Parts: sequence; structure tokens; C-alpha cells
Amino acid sequence: MTKLRITFINGETLDINQNTLLDLAIYEKENYFNMSSRTTKNIVLSESSRFYGPISVQDIHDSNLVMNLLNFLHSSDFFYVHSQPETIYASSSIYKIEQKD
Repeated sequence: MTKLRITFINGETLDINQNTLLDLAIYEKENYFNMSSRTTKNIVLSESSRFYGPISVQDIHDSNLVMNLLNFLHSSDFFYVHSQPETIYASSSIYKIEQKD
């Protein structure tokens, strides 16, 4: 079975395969405009995280698992392995992704 090894900037590695379920967390800011008077606009930023998943690398029908993983992670701030929610990884801390056969 083909697997991917994700190496983070601190040297830690994470091995996943086609059957590994991942959850994504995307940090978003939503603008709410409050027109309290005709001359004053108050902008309130509410911060939230949205969770998507679980998903697997094989959900997209492409033989290149590295590209599939990049498609999943390109716009997410954080992710975790579905069966191990106690460890959350920052997508921005990925140093390299290798395909291991």
C-alpha cells in the first residue's frame, strides 16, 4: 500500500495512506457591519474555525497521492488525523511530503 510521509519543519514526521481519514480546520474572519448612526460605521470581526471532514486522500480520483493531499491542505490552517484528534498539525509547518511505496 502506498503511503505518504509528511515531514514538518521541526523534524517530526507523520505517515498516512489512502485509508487515513483527515479532518481540516479552517480559520476564518467574518465581517459584520453595524450601522449605529448615519456617520459612524463599526466593523466587528468575529473569529471562528470551521471543521471539515473526515476526508481521505483517496476521495479524489487521481493516482498521485501527494497532489491529492496538497489539494486538501492548500487552504486549511490546521488538520488532524481523524482517529487521533488530540494532535493538531499546522499546515504551514509542513516542510516536505514524500510518497513511499
